[in-house]
Amino acid sequence: MISVNERKKLCAMQFAEGLLALIIGIAIAVLGEDALEIILIAVGVILVIWAVLIFVGAASVGFGGGGMLMGGLYLLLGLILILVPALISDVLMALLAVGLIVIGVLSLLGIPAFGLPDSGSKIVNVAVAVLMIVTGIIALFNLDDTADVVMIVIGAFVAAAGIVRMYGAYRLKGVIA
Repeated sequence: MISVNERKKLCAMQFAEGLLALIIGIAIAVLGEDALEIILIAVGVILVIWAVLIFVGAASVGFGGGGMLMGGLYLLLGLILILVPALISDVLMALLAVGLIVIGVLSLLGIPAFGLPDSGSKIVNVAVAVLMIVTGIIALFNLDDTADVVMIVIGAFVAAAGIVRMYGAYRLKGVIA
């Protein structure tokens, strides 16, 4: 059984997690594409550190060629993410745009996307498919604004999750008291 003191600590931790998520979500939404590039650089740094650890482990234990190859791939990918995050951001947004176009075309052809059958009105399905194609084309020719919109949506979801977490802490506090 959890003591009242432990529950209060849990409540405070949950509130702090929610507050942190709210702040990060707002920062992501405000920074837009810059937030994506910061995230890509951070992932690149993590990959470089991971590669160095693999190299050190391979040198001391002798992983063989496989460990060195994976370390080399992580190092290469990490350096690419660090050195050209704007290019990687554009590539990711282009892939998103192409994905929207492909799913829209498949929907127009009546081929279910992701193996899910069509549901609802044919008019609605066609309208959604056309909207996806148009959105994909617009996104393909405007990658920077697409990244901004995507990051605003992601930031809003992260901020909303933070608010829900903080509300959960508030509710938990009421149960404890």
